[in-house]
Amino acid sequence: MTDSNLTEIFLSWLGFLIPGGLLLFAVRRWCFEVPASSAAILFALTAAFLAPALLTSSLPYPVDEVVSGWPYRGIAGEVTAKNPLTNDVVRGVLPWMQASREQIFAGRAPL
Repeated sequence: MTDSNLTEIFLSWLGFLIPGGLLLFAVRRWCFEVPASSAAILFALTAAFLAPALLTSSLPYPVDEVVSGWPYRGIAGEVTAKNPLTNDVVRGVLPWMQASREQIFAGRAPL
């Protein structure tokens, strides 16, 4: 593995553990006490479900849908999406996430 792959995997784990830990803290602080064993089991089950994305640099998104539209149509040949009903992620959610990131890094609120 290269250094960039290890960095991607490390950042993926941080992106999994930090929000999960903050959510667990908030629930334990303001809602109800969650036993540590229950929290560990939930984290382990979630990590097992997300293992392909957390242990490799692969994406857990249906990116095969991207190459079927503009501007990528025809570049990779004819591509049939495995599940065309999931195109809202790559055509709606991911572009808005990128726009939000760009605004945050520019020091502006992503409104």
